[in-house]
Amino acid sequence: MEYIKQWALGMVLTSVIGTVILVVAPSGSMEKQVRLAVSLVLLIMFVKPLVGLSDINGKNFKKYEFFTESTSYNADEYFITAFKDKLNDDIVELIDDKGINVIKTEIDVSINDVKEISVDRVVVFIVDKNKISTVKHLIEKEYGIIAEVEVIY
Repeated sequence: MEYIKQWALGMVLTSVIGTVILVVAPSGSMEKQVRLAVSLVLLIMFVKPLVGLSDINGKNFKKYEFFTESTSYNADEYFITAFKDKLNDDIVELIDDKGINVIKTEIDVSINDVKEISVDRVVVFIVDKNKISTVKHLIEKEYGIIAEVEVIY
């Protein structure tokens, strides 16, 4: 019940802020774009809790309480996963572009108190032992990361 009150309060505050933005925004073609952006934000805020209500058994109902402390943890995990996936894809593409086959990668990252993500460790597994220094140099040059490169036979 508490999250419904907080959701409603968020909707009201967003509506008030959106109204202020619309009043301050210049009229004309820019007004339509601002009105669209405010409307989209309100629509997303309205629909977000409804998605959580689809869990009839209530097993995962807690994860849809958007204003709890655990939400920031889930958001951190989401952004860490997204960051790792993007970095992984970029590293594999960088190495593949040089004709070196990447078997797999392992990337360890952490997030500090001010929500900055740092790369703790990158390990790239390749087949050709003659390309170890090339892979290390590519990753260090492109990302400033000293990577470990291991060979899998």
